[in-house]
Amino acid sequence: LRGWGADGKGVVLVRPKVMIDPEWEGVVKRVKGQRSIFGRRKGKDEDIVAVDEVEMSTDDKILLLVARSLNDKGTLSGSVYRGLIAEYKNRRRKEQRRLNRLYTSQPDDIDSDTDDEGLTVMSGLSMKRLICATQKIKNTITSPSVNCPNTTPTPSPPPIVNEPTPEEISEIINPTARRMDTHAIIHHITHTLLEERPSIAKSPPLTEMTTAAVEQFIFGSSYIYESVFDEIVNACRPKDEQLEEKIRSYRKEGKDDSSLVCENAIASLRSLPEHRTPLQKLNTCVQFLERLSLFFQSSLTSTQSNMSADSLLRLSCAHIVHAGVPHINAEVAFLEEFSRDEDLIKGKEGYALVTM
Repeated sequence: LRGWGADGKGVVLVRPKVMIDPEWEGVVKRVKGQRSIFGRRKGKDEDIVAVDEVEMSTDDKILLLVARSLNDKGTLSGSVYRGLIAEYKNRRRKEQRRLNRLYTSQPDDIDSDTDDEGLTVMSGLSMKRLICATQKIKNTITSPSVNCPNTTPTPSPPPIVNEPTPEEISEIINPTARRMDTHAIIHHITHTLLEERPSIAKSPPLTEMTTAAVEQFIFGSSYIYESVFDEIVNACRPKDEQLEEKIRSYRKEGKDDSSLVCENAIASLRSLPEHRTPLQKLNTCVQFLERLSLFFQSSLTSTQSNMSADSLLRLSCAHIVHAGVPHINAEVAFLEEFSRDEDLIKGKEGYALVTM
């Protein structure tokens, strides 16, 4: 992800092993070409920047600035955001049509007009309303998806005629397409925001915060998150089914001893599916391990040594078995795919992901 400083030098963040489809660059150029002039942002950034750090952290200020820009149709970043989301939905509709032809041997008319959830931020807010707006954004991002009223029901698909093999499906549908498209969206939206706000691009810490805020905003949309996570669930289905079978056998043998379970750690683990963003899921894993470690550390006698990494790993496995979190391999795969290096190198976060 590249931004520009006042001296023309780049500020670069690199996510390894992520290939950006060059077709997305064409989408961005097409969106920019549709309008020769983009309006100024509604309101001024000073009403956010001037808020005291005690009342609003820098992270929250960046999140609010990102949300304001992307919700404003008149800005460059807002237009690019809408154009990229529209392209993402169009690609998913094309996938659905190809799958329907494969399963039913006939074209279909299934389409989706469901809009992604927007995070509306009005301009000219007072300091108190700014803080409330920030909390509203964070609550929207952290809340599990809900069914919105007044949406058009999806028509029932035609009856299945063929039962294609996984190989036949993979020939017409790239099994990682949604993940790669989401990486592209995050890349280009962040790139556009830094182009639009060169003062942020001059600061590597602010650039990092902007990237994190864009990811929060993108995954805050239930449409994007559920679409991506569904793809990961399908990819991890064999592993998850195998794990579930082992857990059932383990329980039948009576090896699942609930007396050795930390309920607070179990609660953290079971809350993992409720979160959408990589950082929130990662923090939940950290909380799970911290609660687990504290619980069993307090049970050690004065003659016993501190808990080792091997002991913590065994306890983690036992609690994963007891918690029964659905699609646990998919949850970990989501973290591996979208967790940022800047978060993983902090120490606890990286250790938590490795342990999970």
